[in-house]
Amino acid sequence: MGLRWPSSNTYSMSSALRSAAGIKRGPIHSTGCEGPSPAHLTQTRLVIGFAPVLVRRAPVWLLVLLVSGASLGLTPSVARARGARNCDVRVRPRVSLSDVMSRHGPGTTYCLARGTFRVTSTIETDNGDRVIGAGRNATFIDGSGLPRTAEGIFLTDTKTYFADFDISGAPTPQAGSGVYCTDRSNCGKAFSIRGSSLTVQSIDCHDNGGNCIGGGGSTEVSVDDLDCWNNGNAYSMTSSFVYAACIKRAAVYAAPGGTTVTNSSIHGNPWVGIWCDHCKNGLFDIESNRFVNNGLAGIEWEMSGGWTTDDRAVIRNNLFRGNNALAASYSAGMHVSTANDITISGNTFRRNVVAGVSIIFAPSRNPPQPDARGVVVQSNTMNGDLVGGCDLRGVTCGNNA
Repeated sequence: MGLRWPSSNTYSMSSALRSAAGIKRGPIHSTGCEGPSPAHLTQTRLVIGFAPVLVRRAPVWLLVLLVSGASLGLTPSVARARGARNCDVRVRPRVSLSDVMSRHGPGTTYCLARGTFRVTSTIETDNGDRVIGAGRNATFIDGSGLPRTAEGIFLTDTKTYFADFDISGAPTPQAGSGVYCTDRSNCGKAFSIRGSSLTVQSIDCHDNGGNCIGGGGSTEVSVDDLDCWNNGNAYSMTSSFVYAACIKRAAVYAAPGGTTVTNSSIHGNPWVGIWCDHCKNGLFDIESNRFVNNGLAGIEWEMSGGWTTDDRAVIRNNLFRGNNALAASYSAGMHVSTANDITISGNTFRRNVVAGVSIIFAPSRNPPQPDARGVVVQSNTMNGDLVGGCDLRGVTCGNNA
């Protein structure tokens, strides 16, 4: 799919949020479930309420089932309208999505109709579930009604897939209120990662208190065509347990653990865009994206790389513009923090605050990480942005103009 860039990339941060985060200023789509139905099947029109629904001819007991399902706000696959494909359950906004999904087993495909689904309790998916909306400008999932300490809107499982909707509003406690999540960074997520794999495609994800996608473990995460903005708040930017980001991977201590992000726009998030912290397994592959006007780095690779043989990062063919809006002296468009085994190449940098690329090494980090090793910054278009840290042992810089 083609990239969808926002019409405006403005970003601002209040002094209150800077204070909460402990920052000091430094130098300056719609697919739904549509498809062909077999033409040879005879069909009849069943009226439910005021809406005619086209269904295949079926015994009386099946028509009764259809009416029952419609009264619950969902329609089983046997009652698909003309052109529907691969929909086990069709869900309407007036019902509880959490209740509907709790009544079906693993591997169910849920097709969400146009409208707003208001979520008041975390939705736990099953292995192989697929949740597909009618389009990112048509289907809206609103988590603002969740308890403030709720883990998030979706708690994902193995091989879960989400596509074609807008999701927002996962809350956190108020900063300084004395109320915390359990643990403190485990709330305010649109997608809280569990299981072995997660795929997100063609989704708008915004205004969540912590992350759009957050979590560690061994999950393999694949993201394409994501539009992600304003994820994070004063609570998730609290300096003692900060975790605000569009995507935050942390404590990836088991394989496979990789993260792939392509063709996406990560912009206007108050802290980091994409952040991998103690990612000890898998490939961190970030290619062909736009990182614009995020509070700190567009991407941060921290305490990662060099732990296992497959633990490395590739940052290639991305645009970094206007990042580090908070003007933190240590940050940049792309930030490598006490980390190894990363290749940064073919990217375009423009007007990032402090530097385009910043590489730092802090020997005091616990557990200790060796000097920057296998860090390569080459063949990037810098447009006057600086590359800092090329003099560190284990860092190779070249052909960055």
